[in-house]
Amino acid sequence: MRSRSFLSPLCLLFLLCAIGQCLGQLNPFARKDNPFLTAFTLAWHTPLPDDTALFELCPIRQNQQDDLLLLIGTESPTDFRRRLLLTHWDGFRFATDATASFIGWATDPLIAGHFADSWPTLAAPDETDAQPPKTKIVKTPKLPMVQIVTSGGIFMWKGGGFERLCDPPPALRFSLIRPGQLDLLVCGNGDNTSVWTLNAGKLVTDDLHLNPTEEGYPHWGTGTYPFEGRQNLTTNILYAQTYWQGQRRWLIGVLTAGTSGSPTGTPDGDRLIVYVPKADERDKTFWQLTRFDDYEESWRSDPLPGKVLDVRIGDPRDDGKIGLLALVDEGKGKRELYCFQPVR
Repeated sequence: MRSRSFLSPLCLLFLLCAIGQCLGQLNPFARKDNPFLTAFTLAWHTPLPDDTALFELCPIRQNQQDDLLLLIGTESPTDFRRRLLLTHWDGFRFATDATASFIGWATDPLIAGHFADSWPTLAAPDETDAQPPKTKIVKTPKLPMVQIVTSGGIFMWKGGGFERLCDPPPALRFSLIRPGQLDLLVCGNGDNTSVWTLNAGKLVTDDLHLNPTEEGYPHWGTGTYPFEGRQNLTTNILYAQTYWQGQRRWLIGVLTAGTSGSPTGTPDGDRLIVYVPKADERDKTFWQLTRFDDYEESWRSDPLPGKVLDVRIGDPRDDGKIGLLALVDEGKGKRELYCFQPVR
């Protein structure tokens, strides 16, 4: 369905591409008085199951702690068997609470969010004629409000396990986070872009109602895998993730291995790079920052020991401090999760 709003899905993708094309021209040492500037330090890293392809952070089990969702693939690019794992930190490792298996796509998504505007009404129990029912307070079951969207379906957490609601929308790429409103699933690219929500557990198309003064930002759900319509920040910097909450206004890129100018001449691993709005843009929303000089580089990591597959923001070990997390392929199927926490 073609949107009739001020900012259509097609314009949105063009906007994201325009932002990406300007970032490579920024001076990383400009405007140190900028309140958005931040640096990060490596807080911890821990192994994940072999062949983990994507991860996501969200309080799935209805508590305040971020659970860690893992999408497990295979070594073969032609093997589309996938497993979805819900895990939590038990003090020593990420312990598995539930799993689901399905057949995936060539470019898999993994996105958790609030996409439902209503739920099916629960049927009331049948009354018997033997005796009048006693008056008592019946607590309505609390349905999970977080949905998990994968190539194998849309799931929610219920009764200690996953419940599959419906098929996913096609060619899912990212979601739109809108404070105080439902999140939106964004699919396809160009003229084929569409947005979706859930109604009574069923997937429906929706119009995109955005204007430049609204708060919000895109949340990428496909990691760093290339696909048609995806633009990089620069030739060598992949657009990996966005986070736009309060003073934490981050565009996160991945500088691919071998391009960061190692003085020894040996190939580097991938690096993370964080861009922030300049000080003069403090009152602008994400959608208003479209000029080439709106952003500046805030921080970049040392080389990581491998290829970055996915980047997300959260607190999966309940440390009380948000982290910038990267899933790293260290070779031979081995995966490691790195957490960088802000220091200013």
